[in-house]
Amino acid sequence: MPAKVPQNVEREDRIVGPLTLKQLLWVLGGAGVIIGVIRYWTAGYLYTIEMILVSFIVGVLALLFAFFRYNERDFLGFLLSLIRYFASPKRLIWAKEVAEETKGPLVIPPAKEKAKRRKEEVGEVKSELEKLSHILDSGGAVTAEEREGIAGRIAALPATPSEEIERTESLEDVLEKTER
Repeated sequence: MPAKVPQNVEREDRIVGPLTLKQLLWVLGGAGVIIGVIRYWTAGYLYTIEMILVSFIVGVLALLFAFFRYNERDFLGFLLSLIRYFASPKRLIWAKEVAEETKGPLVIPPAKEKAKRRKEEVGEVKSELEKLSHILDSGGAVTAEEREGIAGRIAALPATPSEEIERTESLEDVLEKTER
């Protein structure tokens, strides 16, 4: 017997009739505030116009929060997005380079120098990778003592950002010391 696959799994559960829990709470909250306003009016603290105006505004807001949807979003999400839109800056400036904090004026190196530096860095990485691939391709033609030395030096490398790694020995230095 085949199992039934649920369809509308994203739909909220209906609690009372066609109302979900959120809708029910918004409607009950609005009704509670309106009842409180009417009690203040009957006690003589509010004029009739004030009671009608406050009740109307609270009722409309409660119904909007409970039932109004715009672009598949509830009114609260829409209202928060609207407030965020008006509060955020409208003029965005795109900066190609991230400004480094320096004492002097911001100096942006020309693009050619950057490209040259990148090629050098890529070349260094490739040469180190070639050495490692040679060791791997040779089937570990290094002696056991050399392997232990390399493993010890690799374990001694700090596991922190590249700043500390740059201060330590490079792979070439480690390999040269193991060859001795």
